[in-house]
Amino acid sequence: MNRNIAPFGLRLPEELKAWLKQQAAQNHRSLNSEILARLEASRKAVL
Repeated sequence: MNRNIAPFGLRLPEELKAWLKQQAAQNHRSLNSEILARLEASRKAVL
C-alpha cells in the first residue's frame, strides 16, 4: 500500500462506525482497511 496517502477525515454516524468496526474485526482488518476494501469493491462493481 502506498504510504504517501494524505490523511482524510471522515465523519460517520456512530451506528455506522460501530457496524463497520464489527465487520472489520470479522474480516481481520483495521477499520481503515475495511472502508478501503468496501470502496474498492463498490468501484469494481460499477466498472
